[in-house]
This record gives sequence, C-alpha cells and structure tokens, in this order.
Amino acid sequence: MLRSCVRLSVSLRISLLMTVSPACTGDHSTIGERSVSEQFTEQSSERTTIDSADLPEAPTKKATKKKASKKTTKKVAKTATKKTATKEPKAKKTVADKLGKDKDLEPPKPDREPLCFSIAHAYLGVTYVCEAKSFTDKGQPNIRRLTSEEAKERFVLEDLRKGDTVYMELGGPNDRIALLAAWRGVRVMRIPTFRISNNDATREAIETEGWIATDERPAGNESGDKLTARKTRALAIAAKARHHSTDFLEMKEEDRLRLQLKKVYRGWRKSFKTVLAGYQRLLAEYFDDYLLELITTEDPHVVANGRVASQAALRCIWAMIDVFPKEKQEEYAATLGLEKLESRRSLSREDITTIFRKVLEMMLDDDDVQAPFMNHWRKSHKKLEQLVKADPIYRAVLEPIPGVGVSIAARIITAIGEIERFPSQADLIYFAGYHTDENGQAVRRRSGVVSNWNPELKQAVWQFAHEQVVKMPGTVWRERLDLRRAYDLYKILRNRQAKADDQQLNYEILPVAFRSRTITETTHMTPEDLPILSAHVDKLRKQAGTTSKATSDDEDQDAALSNVKDPVLGKLVAGVKQQSYERACRWLGSRFLKHLYKEWRHARGLSRNPATYRDAEGNVHFTRGSKARQQGAERYRRKHGEDPPPPKVR
Repeated sequence: MLRSCVRLSVSLRISLLMTVSPACTGDHSTIGERSVSEQFTEQSSERTTIDSADLPEAPTKKATKKKASKKTTKKVAKTATKKTATKEPKAKKTVADKLGKDKDLEPPKPDREPLCFSIAHAYLGVTYVCEAKSFTDKGQPNIRRLTSEEAKERFVLEDLRKGDTVYMELGGPNDRIALLAAWRGVRVMRIPTFRISNNDATREAIETEGWIATDERPAGNESGDKLTARKTRALAIAAKARHHSTDFLEMKEEDRLRLQLKKVYRGWRKSFKTVLAGYQRLLAEYFDDYLLELITTEDPHVVANGRVASQAALRCIWAMIDVFPKEKQEEYAATLGLEKLESRRSLSREDITTIFRKVLEMMLDDDDVQAPFMNHWRKSHKKLEQLVKADPIYRAVLEPIPGVGVSIAARIITAIGEIERFPSQADLIYFAGYHTDENGQAVRRRSGVVSNWNPELKQAVWQFAHEQVVKMPGTVWRERLDLRRAYDLYKILRNRQAKADDQQLNYEILPVAFRSRTITETTHMTPEDLPILSAHVDKLRKQAGTTSKATSDDEDQDAALSNVKDPVLGKLVAGVKQQSYERACRWLGSRFLKHLYKEWRHARGLSRNPATYRDAEGNVHFTRGSKARQQGAERYRRKHGEDPPPPKVR
C-alpha cells in the first residue's frame, strides 16, 4: 500500500512538470538574473514592474545575460542622472573654514538685524565681547570669550557686519579692531579710558546694573583674576553705552586715516630699526677684525670705555657708502666728514649711530640705491609722507611750527592718537615723560621702577627741543629757549656763588650786575643776558684751567680736576653750561606739549584749556593745571587779602 502511494506522488509531480509554461523550460540562470534586476529596481527611485506575459519566449543563455546586463546599465545610468540633477550645489568655504575649526568658533550666522557689541581687547591674550540687540534693552548682554587668534579674526571678518555698532576704549590695543571694523562699515564708538576708570569702578558699574561677571579660568600666561577684570571691563563699557552714550566719540574718516597712519608708521619704524641693527652688527664684525690686526702687529693701542677705534668705524662706514654710485661716494664722504674722523683715535657709539642714521637717510633719498629692504622702506616712507600731510591736525597744529617735519609729526600724531584721551595738559606731559618725580627731579628709566610713559612721544619732543630748535635762530621757539637757558644758568651760578660764600672763597661766580636784579621767572631775563653769562663762565674756566667738557661721575671729575690750575674753582664751574642747556630743553619740551594740547583741542572744536572733567561715575573734577591755579589763587588771597592779578599774556 505504501509503495503504491509513493508511485502515485511521483507520477503526479512528473505530470505537473510536463504542463509548465515553455518560458520555464530554459536554463534556471534566467530566473537568477531577473531576480537581481528586480532587486536593483526596487532600490531605485523609479520602480518598474515586469509582467510575466511580456517576457520573450525561451531566450538562450547568452541572449538572456546580455539583455539583463543592458537593463542593469540603463537603470544605473538613469538613477545616476537623476541623483546628479537633484544634488544641491556646494556652499563656498568661509574664512573660518579656511582658518580651521576651533572650540571658540561658532557657526556663521545668517542675515540678521544690526547688533551692538562692547569689546575689551588684548593683543596676545583673551578678548571679551558683549553682544546684544541694543544695550538699552533690559537684561545682561551675552558674553563671548575669544581665546584664539582664529576666533578674533572670525569675529572681525564675519560676525561684524555693516550697520552694527561697536563700543570700545580709545587708544591702545583697540586701535587695530577699530580700524578693521571701520573698513567693514561698522559704526565705531570709542570712549577715553579715564571715563571708564579702574577695576573697582567697573565692578561697581556692573553691580549697579545687576549684572554678574563670573570668575574666569586662566589662559596661557594670564591669570584668572586678570581675565575676570577684563571681562568686567567689557560689561562696564556696555553699561556706559546704556546710560552715558554721549561720552563716546564716534569714529570719523579723519580718525580712520590717523589709525592707518599709525599702522604705516609702525612698519616704517620697524624696518628702520632692523636696518640700523644690521649695520651695528656689521660694525661689531669690523671692530673684531681690527682688534685681531692690532694683536698680530703687536700694536700697544688699547680701546676701552665702550668706544670704538676710528679705523674700524671708517671701514664699516665705507662699506655702507659702497652701495652708492661711484660718482657720488666722494660727495657723501665729504658730507659725513670722514676726513675729520680719521684724525680721531676713537669714536663713541653714539657718534657712530648718528653717522649710521645719516647714511641711511642718504640711502632713503637716493633712488639709485637698489636693495630689497631699501625699496620697501622707501615706499613706506612715501606712504607715510602722504598720510601725514593729509592729516588735518598736521596742517593746523604741527606744520606751522618751524622744525617739525614729517618724521617728528608722524611720531607725535601716532603716539597721541586722540587728544580727548587726556583731560588736562599735565596728563599729556605725564604721558610724554616730561614730568618730575616726588623729589622734583626729571624722570628717567630706573631699575625696578615702571617707566609708564610713551617712549615714541618722549623721543619726538626731545628731538624737537634738543636738535631742531637750536638750528633755527630768530624763531619764537629759539628765543624762548635762549631766555630759559639764561634763567637756568643764572640759578646755577647763584647756587654756586652761595657755596663759595659758605666756604669763604673769594670767587665771583655770579656777575655782580646780576646780584642786584630781582629774577624769579623766565620773563625777567633779556636776550642779552645769555651771552653775558656764557662769557663769564668761559672766563672762570680759563682762570681755573679746565675744559668745557663735563663728567657725570664724581670720581672721574675729581681726577680730571687734579691737574688744573685751580681745582676748587674748576669744580664750582664744572658743567654749568651743559646743565642749564639740558634743563632749558626739558622746559621747552613741556611748553611744546602744552602748545600741542591747546592747539590740538582747538582744531577739534574743543576748549583750549578745560578747567574740569567728569570721571566714570559722573563726578566733576578740576584738571591738574586748573587745580594748581586755584590753590595758588587761594594762597595769594590769604597772604594779600585780594584777588590775584590776571596772568601775563606771553
């Protein structure tokens, strides 16, 4: 029975196979190829269905493979074409993408409404930015911490947009941000530093607003306390913009050109210092070679006290002149006075530096001198001249002063920047380093003491008072210098006469004609007094047998006076003319700064000599000069019982 059932099932399977459609009687590989094609079409975006009635009748094995491969190729091409057509174009890389990703960088923002920013910037440190739609709105503005240079560059190049407003302090490291922002079409508002005040005042300002400045973590060489104070300062600037927006000065085209002048001047100065340092190193090499020659020839000549042998200096100078055309070398050598230098045994390094400067100026003026650094230096110098002469402050204030050329004017303009930074004349004098210390002495660099003045401005004023005014006889500034020299020389001789009288020495240090005169200020001197006093000092030196050269070291001075006719008299008159000249030049420098302060403010439409100023809290204070005048007037009233007379018109 079981066997018969098996035979019946087998016969039924055979009969079913005999009745299958002819399409299935071919090779089974066709079915496999069709399944692959159907799987591919299911993954494509355009699906295609294949009906069994549309299939060809009994294709061969090769034809079936070829047809299936053609279908697959068409489907792949069609799908790829559609994907290409629907693919979005690639976005352009931004500046931040080129600079690289940073944790401080944020994705670029789409088009937006104008924003307000306040910045507390540091060149090499962390910069803090406060951001808000308007600082007049309630609530604390958002604070951003820009640690890397890429973050700072992205903020200036991408985050700042035309129509925005930036609030910052006037001068200092903020000048770079102000210049870049102005080029971007941003409204730049700057405020003098004394209106923001110190760190205690900034903390009180944000506490009044109810804002909080959390403690910052250290970054690099900057401590957390320092960064917290800078962050607080950015918030204080925002608070100042909210309540005292009129204290800010809007940056104009004139200010932008002045910042550009500052940038060009810095580059010009760097190139000049680099060139000068290179030639000084060349001088050291020639000096070493000269010493080796002396040793090999057993010459007993010795060079000491920081001086350089004239032969070594001349070799270096001639090496510099060799870059000029041959027909001009003799002319330049005569201008420098090289023949006189050959007769001198040694030269001071100050004299050599002066000669180097003259040679470099000749190179700058001579277009025939072609060198890469000279071409760059010459171009920057021409650009500097254009910017200085186009500055309205130069035309109104500095150009009328005889002796103030492009170089001195560029130093002064770039160092001061904006005269609104200084509430009084005394502050400008302090900034230039022409003030006195607590002992009444002129300030100078000392070990362990911060030199908190601007060296560029101090050098510019020194160059005007010491070098330019002396070359211009007959000018107003030269007359003032001569009167002051006479007054200082009179005071020095009067003090030396008092010393001689105390020692019961019978010397006429101060001429008898001056002892009966009442001289208490510069205006009491006459133009004839300086020649009389100078001739009297020369007579005393001749009587003592001393030279006109003064030494600062007491031991060297005593050694020099040991071989003179009258050492006591020689010591009493030693260095009096040089001291009077230095004091007079310093006095003239302070008067020059006062003149700049008054005329600069007048050119800006401000009062020449403000009596008061307002601090960060809005309190009114007298300026240093005005306060001193008021105190002097009070002393005069207590002593004489009446108001003091009006000041003299000079």
